[in-house]
Amino acid sequence: MTSSPFLNLVLNPWLNRFLFISWAATIFYLSSLSRIASPNLFHFQDKFIHAIAYAALSFFLAGALQNIWLKEGRKKLLITCLIVILYGITDEWHQYYTPGRHADIYDVIADAVGAVLGVWLFRQLTAK
Repeated sequence: MTSSPFLNLVLNPWLNRFLFISWAATIFYLSSLSRIASPNLFHFQDKFIHAIAYAALSFFLAGALQNIWLKEGRKKLLITCLIVILYGITDEWHQYYTPGRHADIYDVIADAVGAVLGVWLFRQLTAK
């Protein structure tokens, strides 16, 4: 791990476990709402928000899985992406049954792009 105190805090596995669970619960809660009020600032804003939310989720999960489970870095990051993408799919399935919401394959694609970006960022910060 790096010697920067800030990065040591950001990459703390216990902090990331807490953040992953909290963020996943926040996504689930927001998906349960019939309507989320937000200003429309630009085209495809919804997809951008999905990508950012799932980038954070995959970053937190990659950090949470440090020093446990698989030792192989690339395989761990690939599995992290797959878990987060699966969560995105189940989130859309959940929204399908939420009154006032609908499932959207483009949301899943944005979630997948975000998952890859989050894992990429994690890898960049932890590369030696």
